[in-house]
Amino acid sequence: MKKVFIVIPLIVVVVVAVLGVYVLFFQGAKPSGSSSTDTGSVVKCKTVSFIDSEGIGTKAFSMLIPTDWQSEGNIDWILHNPAMPVKGEFRAWNPDGAEEFTFFPNQAFFSSNNPMIEHWFMNR
Repeated sequence: MKKVFIVIPLIVVVVVAVLGVYVLFFQGAKPSGSSSTDTGSVVKCKTVSFIDSEGIGTKAFSMLIPTDWQSEGNIDWILHNPAMPVKGEFRAWNPDGAEEFTFFPNQAFFSSNNPMIEHWFMNR
């Protein structure tokens, strides 16, 4: 009797998984927002790289943005903060429109009731 309670749910899980794989891969699942009347427009992109000029001079990161967009950004080292010694800022925008992607600099937040830790981080 106990084997029946284990085998039946197992069979149901396997059947649901097989059906899910079939629907996703063999029924032409489309990403959200696409329609059957999509003309297949192409977005041409360019690679934008940002160099860590304050550090060792290597590429910090790169990303693809549309070819008609502009970009700016930098990498800053904050050597007196050992928990997070580097921050980055990046902005890519469409000069002919309102579209924009901004990567804001990271900020470290913490909470402590240890007076030594509070003194060390609050006075920096």
